[in-house]
Amino acid sequence: MPEPTLFNCIDAVEGNGAFLFSDTEKLFANSFLVLMKDTPYTKIAVKEITGLSGKSRTMFYQHFSDTLDLMDRIQRLLLEKLHLYVVPEGATKEENVTRAYEGMVAWFKKVLALRPVLRIVIGENGSSYFKDRLASQIRQELNRMMDDDRAPNDRMRPYYVYSSAASYIGLLTYLATTEDDAELLDINEMVKIANSLRVSYYLSDKNAPKIDSLQLFGYSE
Repeated sequence: MPEPTLFNCIDAVEGNGAFLFSDTEKLFANSFLVLMKDTPYTKIAVKEITGLSGKSRTMFYQHFSDTLDLMDRIQRLLLEKLHLYVVPEGATKEENVTRAYEGMVAWFKKVLALRPVLRIVIGENGSSYFKDRLASQIRQELNRMMDDDRAPNDRMRPYYVYSSAASYIGLLTYLATTEDDAELLDINEMVKIANSLRVSYYLSDKNAPKIDSLQLFGYSE
């Protein structure tokens, strides 16, 4: 019976606990992910998952309706871990000053921690739909970020939001799929790349509100 080693990296990433897996569910999910290394997820049978996990089919169906449900649960858990911009209820304006930049730093740290699972989920045997779901989540949170910055909801905003979200997805894809760790940039350099469109917007767009360097770069100049 395989230990839930792939799930160890997920458990290590902070989240709000909305989509927690039980120990039994972790065994099924881990077995599913291991099988996906060599087989498209749509072609993996429940009996293969139960055989590898050492659990019964009856027990599998007590937790999941089918393999598509299992994949959806894994994706929802990853989405819950990969929030880019979250403002706690009751947070003060002062507390929010560096939240956007700090959220970017935290996001890349989480992506790096989740690389073993992301590599499988978005790989050739995984589901491209996950990146669509994540892009949608990022766009919603970028809009919230801009609302908090008092940016106008004008014709320019969708271009910024969609371009920025695509940038995050592209960087996640590269980080998850590259096998040469020597090619990985420092997290602050990754954030600089992801933050470049945001910086360009606030420094050059005539309709953008004026925000200080602490909000833009996470430090005061």
